[in-house]
This record gives sequence, C-alpha cells and structure tokens, in this order.
Amino acid sequence: MQNDILFAHGEGINNFQLGIYNRWGELIWSTKNIMDGWDGRRQIGGQELPEGAYVYYVKGSLSNGEVIDKSGLVNLIR
Repeated sequence: MQNDILFAHGEGINNFQLGIYNRWGELIWSTKNIMDGWDGRRQIGGQELPEGAYVYYVKGSLSNGEVIDKSGLVNLIR
C-alpha cells in the first residue's frame, strides 16, 4: 500500500525532531532520525492506534540557519 509510513523529508537538516501526539496531548511517537517514519503504532509497545486525527510536529534547522518549526494534523486511516 501507499502512504503506510509518515516521513519528513529534506536535505541539510540539523537538530531534526518529529513527534506525533494523540488528541489528549500525549506524545505517542518521536524520533530524531530523519530516516525514521511513523507507521500508526505507539512507539512503546507497538500497539496499533485507532483511526483518527493526530498532531505532528517537525523541528530542526537548515544548513543556512533557517529554523523549521511546523505542526499540523495527519489522519490515520486503516
């Protein structure tokens, strides 16, 4: 299937962080490795999460010094 894993892509990104939160503000998955992606499971225990909207954040900085600080919603559909 397509779009099974959520990745943040880019080049020259330093201090990268990607986090996924549930509707109650609980951090359910995070990484500092740009090669890692979220597959719709809880990071600890690997439990499949229910369909719905989840909040993501992406933070880091580009090699030219520009700061990246983005957030939004991603819909999990099974």
